[in-house]
This record gives sequence, structure tokens and C-alpha cells, in this order.
Amino acid sequence: MPCKSFFGFCLLRASRSLLTYLSTYSKRLVLRASFFFVILATTATVYVNANVHHQAHIAEISMASSVSINEPWARATFALAKSGAAYFSIINTSNHDLVLSSVSVDNSVAMTAELHHTIMQNEMMSMQELEDGIEIKAGSTVELSPGGMHIMLMGLQKPLNKDEFINVNLIFEDGSQLSHSVPVLDKRN
Repeated sequence: MPCKSFFGFCLLRASRSLLTYLSTYSKRLVLRASFFFVILATTATVYVNANVHHQAHIAEISMASSVSINEPWARATFALAKSGAAYFSIINTSNHDLVLSSVSVDNSVAMTAELHHTIMQNEMMSMQELEDGIEIKAGSTVELSPGGMHIMLMGLQKPLNKDEFINVNLIFEDGSQLSHSVPVLDKRN
């Protein structure tokens, strides 16, 4: 029996040691896991805050907020005209190059609005869509004018009458937009 007692004693002692070790190990494991989750939560918080700040910074410097429009006007049309044009100067007030990628108008004005330029082709003047948009260099001005780059309004729903206004929506490469009211003027070449 002493052997059984001694064996029991050893087993009991080994069990206690094992439990103490596992308990300590568990505590260490719990501490390590807690430390890991604290680090993970801190990193995630820093990332989210940095991302929110970055998004706010991007919103502040969108392409649309970096331009100024001067002297806008659209040419008055005759009663049955199916197309018209709008012009203005666009100034890039930022330190970065910008791209005006497209334009739009309300469907009550025209079915389509496109960026165009006038070119000489086979000794004839013709208009061509600027499919890649208009690049506006940092700190520079681009003129949209008769005989050059302009906004082409196609499928007019009604004539463009003198002293009316149309809203032209400028859409930039970064997706930002700028809506501008354009007066209709009776300017003849």
C-alpha cells in the first residue's frame, strides 16, 4: 500500500503541478491574446481615423472645388435648331493638373451634352468629341470658345432663347461635379 500511496501522492503532486502550469500558461495565453487584441483594436482605430481624415482631405481638394468658371454663355438658337453650344473660361486654381471628363445638362434642355473641339479636316471645319476630356494644367486657364473647344448640346428639346439660363454640370475625372448656370446670349459671329 505504501507504494500505492506514494504513487497516488506523486500523481496528486504531478496533477497539481500540471494544473498550476496550465493555469499559469492559460493566464499567459489570455494575457498574450488580450495584448494582441488591444494592439489590433488600436491599429484598426488609427487606420480608420487616418482613412476618415484622408477621405475628408480628398473631399476638400476635389477637382470640382479647384476650378473657377468665368464668362459663361450659350449661343441663342433659332426655333427649329437641334443643336447648340456653350462656352466659358475654366481656371484651375490648384497645384495639380485636372481633367474635365464630361458634361451634362437636364433632359429638358438637350438629350446629350458633350465636350467637343473644332478641327479642319479635308479643307472643311468639323466638330469632334473630346473623348478623353479636357486637361487643365495646374494654375492655368482653358478657353471654351466658338471655333475651338466647346460644350455641344445635341437634341435640343426647345430653342435656346436669349436671356434664359441653362444649368451645365461639369464632371471631373475624380467623379466630383460642379453645376454652373449659363446665360443664353445672342452673340453672332
